Amino acid sequence: MQSSKSAQELVTLNPKSEYAPGLEDTLILTMKGIAAGLQNTG
Repeated sequence: MQSSKSAQELVTLNPKSEYAPGLEDTLILTMKGIAAGLQNTG
């Protein structure tokens, strides 16, 4: 898996978020996961 950020950076919570801690980061990781999955489909 190619990534410009390390796993630790991706898991780090965003302290400036206006939502609950970790929620925005979780949504971003989910979207990235879906996008990565779609790249492998024909």
